[in-house]
Amino acid sequence: MSELVESVKISVDGIKLVKRASAQKFFENIVNRSLEDRFRLLLKLLFVRVFFGQTFNALYSLFTLILLIIGGYLVYLGYTTIGSVIAFSGAAYNIYEPITNMA
Repeated sequence: MSELVESVKISVDGIKLVKRASAQKFFENIVNRSLEDRFRLLLKLLFVRVFFGQTFNALYSLFTLILLIIGGYLVYLGYTTIGSVIAFSGAAYNIYEPITNMA
């Protein structure tokens, strides 16, 4: 961000010099390059945020499915009740939510 601000400041401060020296294209290129670099960084950030957000959602869905399958099997064997499996799967969200808030 500081490069962009600096290049805009240079362009604005020296506008008379730029007009006299016919260096307008030079300063436009500096500003355009700074904007393109900033745009690329923002795209990378957006990609990373979307990728990890979707990955966490997929892992949570997979974890819930595995938890319900194992819980269903334990209910079938008589080791636990359906209510405890449902309560535990609901509590699993309390583990998942802080992780997604940190990401």
